Order: sequence, then C-alpha cells, then structure tokens
Amino acid sequence: MLNFTDYDSHSMAIPRLDSVLLIEDDGLVQMLIEDLARELGAREVTVCRDPVEALHIARSARLDCAVLDISLWGGTSYAVADVLTARGIPFFFCNGMSPRDIAPRYRGRPVLAKPFTESQFRAILLSALAG
Repeated sequence: MLNFTDYDSHSMAIPRLDSVLLIEDDGLVQMLIEDLARELGAREVTVCRDPVEALHIARSARLDCAVLDISLWGGTSYAVADVLTARGIPFFFCNGMSPRDIAPRYRGRPVLAKPFTESQFRAILLSALAG
C-alpha cells in the first residue's frame, strides 16, 4: 500500500481531467471529493452510491480515472475495480478500512485513508494518473 501522508504535490500539474467516476456512499465525503476533483480540473464527476449503477458506468463511460470507496451500502466496489483494471482506467481506493481488510488482489493499489487532506488527495490522484 502506498503512503501519501508526507507527499506534497502542489508544484506538480494535474493532467487534464475530463471525466472522473466517484463511488462513495457517505454524502459528506462524496461532496468533499467531488469538490476537490473539480478544483483540480475535472470537468465531469459522476457520483455513484450504488455498486450496480457504478458497474454499468465503469463498463460503458469514457473515464480518465476513478475514486472508489470499497465498502458500500449494498456491496463493495471490487467488481467495478475489476472492470476498470481490464479497461486500463486508473483508479485508487479511498476508505477507512485496514490494509489487511482489502481484497488480496488489490492490496498493491493506492489507498487514500479517510480522513485525508487536500494535499494527500492531490498526490494520490497524480500518482493514479501517472500509472
């Protein structure tokens, strides 16, 4: 798991973002991430709380990246992560789970732990976009 607590990326430019998928079932966290993504240049942020709806969007939409909460009302976002991986769309997890609670196949993916700062969000977004 990557640690972004001490990384300051203010001097690094965010690549152009046209479309971001955000899967988050906590309304306050969702609004914060959506605002941060837009401040960093995202033109469109598609917000999903339902893993089934998110799966449909992950399969069909043109996306530059995604931010996934793992544990959702009604399931998890792992199926969405599987689709994004297959499509080569960068993503990272944003959640409060312990690293050992993340599915083994995704333990190497970047994780932004809740709570987080704007600087930490920016750093992990840059990392995800850079591959």
